[in-house]
Parts: sequence; C-alpha cells; structure tokens
Amino acid sequence: MITEQAAETGDRDLDHLLTTIGHHFGRVEPRRRMRDYVRALLAPVARKDSRQLAEHAGHVTPDGLQHLLSRARWNPDDIRDDLQTYVAEHLGRALMDRELYLPKSWTDDRDRCHATKVPDQREFATKNTLAATIVRRALASPLPIAWVTADAAYGQDNRFRRMLETRRRAGR
Repeated sequence: MITEQAAETGDRDLDHLLTTIGHHFGRVEPRRRMRDYVRALLAPVARKDSRQLAEHAGHVTPDGLQHLLSRARWNPDDIRDDLQTYVAEHLGRALMDRELYLPKSWTDDRDRCHATKVPDQREFATKNTLAATIVRRALASPLPIAWVTADAAYGQDNRFRRMLETRRRAGR
C-alpha cells in the first residue's frame, strides 16, 4: 500500500520530471496537456483511450489530448534523451526508449504511410532490428548500463548477440 507521504513524494518527483521536459512543448497549452496526459496514463483508468484519459484529466472532450499526440510540434527523440538523463541522475538504471514497429504491409503502402504521417524515410524493420537500434542508443546514452537481457526470440538472433558482443569488447 502506498502511504500518503510516498504519494506526495511521487507527485513532486513527477512534477520535477514534467518541468524538466516541458520546454520541448514551447507553449503553455501543450505543456499542460502533456502533464494531464501523463498523469492520466499513470492513473487507474480502465481504458487508456483518449476519451477516457481526457475525462480523467477533467477535459470536456479528448480534442486537446488528440491534438497533442497528432498535430502539436514536439520532438519525441529530444524528450527521450532528457528522460534518459533524468533517469540516470535520479533513478540509476532503466531503459527509456521506443521504436514503432510497422508491418511490411504498412511500409509497402506509401499512401497509407502518408495518410498516417509515417515519415517517407521509414522502411520496414524487423522487431529484432528495432531492438538493436534501441540498445545502440541506450549504450550511447548517459545511462550506466552494466548488462542487457533478452528473451528467447532476441537471444537466438545471432546478429543481435554479435552486436552486443562487439559493443562489449569495444568497452560500450
């Protein structure tokens, strides 16, 4: 059970984190929406769709959150980098990253990609290739990484294991 003191400390820590990344959103409206969105994601909301999250945040409609996620200008890579720095300084060790997996049927359909704002340079990549990309970025980040684990699917991938072994021999 979480004590009231622990909850208050968690709220302060989350506020500090949101302040740390807030400058990436330029104006106050998207910063507030980002704050509301993150807090709603962390809340015990049954369904994490935009309508339910907006309702939990006290918004009349989900339009503001949908605008934040689909049309507002902010760079997720810059936020990821700040999150990694924050985690390294305050939590010690955890991976903060993401890569969107798109099936080949999507990447082969350029009209579909344009309609959903998938960048033109995005090509099909296997989940193992995406995992290797995430690990390479993590190894280049300020996170103090001592080891990497993988499930059977990634652990059996010779290229993935070789990449890790090569990095280890290179000292990172």
